[in-house]
Order: sequence, then C-alpha cells, then structure tokens
Amino acid sequence: MQDFKVEKFNGPNSRETAKLTSLLALAAGAVACPQPGHADIIYTSLGPSGYAVGFTANESLQFVVPGDANVGFKRVSSVSYTSPGSLTINIRLVLAGDLGGGAGGGFNGTSVAAPKPFGAAWDNPALLYNVPVAWVNDVNGSSGTSDFDHQYYAWMFNDSTQGGAARYGWAEVSLAMAGYNAGGPTLTVWAYAYDNTGLKPTMGAIPEPTSTALLALGAMALGARGVRKWRQDRKPLRSV
Repeated sequence: MQDFKVEKFNGPNSRETAKLTSLLALAAGAVACPQPGHADIIYTSLGPSGYAVGFTANESLQFVVPGDANVGFKRVSSVSYTSPGSLTINIRLVLAGDLGGGAGGGFNGTSVAAPKPFGAAWDNPALLYNVPVAWVNDVNGSSGTSDFDHQYYAWMFNDSTQGGAARYGWAEVSLAMAGYNAGGPTLTVWAYAYDNTGLKPTMGAIPEPTSTALLALGAMALGARGVRKWRQDRKPLRSV
C-alpha cells in the first residue's frame, strides 16, 4: 500500500502564509516605486472629471514640464471691428500654446488646433506657438470647430534644462461649444503626456507597466477579502 503523508491542518501552514505575506509585501513595495517600463513617457492624469478651461470654468491650465516652458491652454477675450463700418465684435476663445515667458511651446494646427484620434501619429504639417481651439462671437456666433469627445492634440515644448531640446507629447481633450452669452467654448483636459527622449509618441501612448508591477497590482487586488477566501478554500485535514 502506498504511504501518504497527511498533516494536521487548522489553518494555512507557516510556509504558505510566509509566501502570501511576501507577495503582499512585494505588491506594496512595487506599487510604491516608479516603474521603469517605457519610463521615457511622462504621463499626467487630471482625474475622472478632468480640468476644464473656459469662461464658465478655469482661466488656464499649464502643463508641468521640466525647465521654464509655459505651455498649455488659456481662455482669451478679444475685440475686432468691421471695415468699412464701426460694428464692434466681441470674441471669446480658448487658446492652445505658449502661455508666455520662458522657453517656447506649441501645438499642431492651422487655423485651429487639430484634434486627432487615439493612436494617430504625432506628425502634422503645421506647428503653431499659439493656435485657437475654438471661438464664438456676439454677432453671428461663428466658431472655429464643433464639439468632440476624447480626442488628442499633439504639442511640444523646448526643455531649457537640456539646452532647449524639443520634447513632444499629446493631450487628451473634449470640447463643448456654447453661444457667446452662454460662455463660449469650454475645453476639458483629461490627461497629457510627453516623451523626454525627443521621440514623437503616438496619441494616447502611456508608460507600460512591468511584469513586476502587474504582479504587484494582482496581489493588491487580492487584498484582505482574497486572503479570507484563500483560507476558507483550504479544507482542514486531520491525521488518520
């Protein structure tokens, strides 16, 4: 008769408990540490509600980048006049580009900033240091574009900490248009990122987690409830 070794079990044995404890400790450490995979893309999320720029929202958004470049979005009011004639036209717009001072920064676009779909290439024929996102006026309500949701703008800045080297990135945005008296255009920015090596990332490209980070996230997802379930699934064995 074959011999079977049966051990008394009233809970997880010390070796298994130690392994689980080590895994959870690894999870906590790995999640707390920066992940090196594709660390050349520096990604910033603005949260589930995003960050809105417009005349019924915030005045401006400046991207956090190394050096003294001031690049992002801002709301702007302007006035123009008909010629011939003296009709005054008031305009409300959201502008993308250089917010003033420091090294330069700009966006792809021609008459307006050019929204791109997820995965599109960075390249575009034009790069402007100040380009409208959209605008409305108080005369005929004309605008530069229409609503869109979760599209991407390609942008760049000059990194003054690296001798003015060009750095390229993307911004995930949504646009909501309204009439002049209702506030004009509002741009919501969900996230932005740039590549710190000088490469041009595709729209929406973010750092990829390492295998260690994935293991850590899995262990963290296990959590206390998972530990309890793991213990419950262990059927007690008794010596026979």
